Amino acid sequence: MAFRNQTNEHDQWQNYCAQRQQYLDAIPRLQPLFIAADNLDTFLESGTFTVRDVEYKMDTLTQREWDTLVLFVNDYSNTWQSYFTRTQYVAYFSELARRETSID
Repeated sequence: MAFRNQTNEHDQWQNYCAQRQQYLDAIPRLQPLFIAADNLDTFLESGTFTVRDVEYKMDTLTQREWDTLVLFVNDYSNTWQSYFTRTQYVAYFSELARRETSID
């Protein structure tokens, strides 16, 4: 039964991402982050994610990548992740504040 629940969650995540494909198409370099919701959570929590010896760092995203990620995360935080707080996603909120400050 646990396997079926995991499969259903994976399928739901894939469908969720497919419905937001315009964001993913705009940030093709970050595709591995969207393979599973846990990957994205890890990235938002820690600011880094490594897959196949490639490390993705939040603070090295281009402004275009960042802006697109923020659009996706805004939707994600309202429609997928019911617990989206500053204490849970420290790296994301820190980077959000840093980039907003650097614009001023």
